[in-house]
Amino acid sequence: MRVEAIIAAGGYASRFDDLGPKSLLTVGQATLLEMTIRSALGAGIRRILVANNREDFHGEMMRRVSGIAEVDLILDRGYESTYLLVRDTACLAAARFLFCYGHAPRPSRILSAMLTENAPLVACGFQRSTKRNLIMYNDEFLEPPFLVDRDMVLNSYAEGWEGFFAEQPSSLGVIAVDGAPEFNSAIEAEQYRDYLRQLDEFDQLQGVLAA
Repeated sequence: MRVEAIIAAGGYASRFDDLGPKSLLTVGQATLLEMTIRSALGAGIRRILVANNREDFHGEMMRRVSGIAEVDLILDRGYESTYLLVRDTACLAAARFLFCYGHAPRPSRILSAMLTENAPLVACGFQRSTKRNLIMYNDEFLEPPFLVDRDMVLNSYAEGWEGFFAEQPSSLGVIAVDGAPEFNSAIEAEQYRDYLRQLDEFDQLQGVLAA
């Protein structure tokens, strides 16, 4: 079965005191990665590839996802950008697939709305962002989740998401998200936790996925 979502779950959190992958931070009983997976499954995604480049945390991540039949976990070689990770793994993906950050779960209703968009490329739009490489469209900052046309990735020469989006201005659809953008500091992490706790779906996202 073709992968319908790629989740980048590794990283060094260089602006977060390198406490390990941000996707393993917890809110209540669940890690952000588990909540991201549950949200994707809730939106109807049936095959998920989780990519981690931290060998020192791979065992913990495996423990968290090993009981989820729809998930395959890989140890990737590490990339300068998550776009390069997606470009290397797009050959495994369905014709259209979601790309998500493992540390930034969004409600299933947001993912479901993205999946019904007709545009070849769909992004989430925010009023603010603290990403190093900002992607702007009109007055919004674009962040994952992204809904991506596989062939657009395979035929692109971009080295990062900014270049990729610059190639596709007429193909873009944007879903506005009224919530916290992804976090890059301890203060922002607490703001993101508060955002998750306020979601109507929070109890469902807290469900224990792994034994």
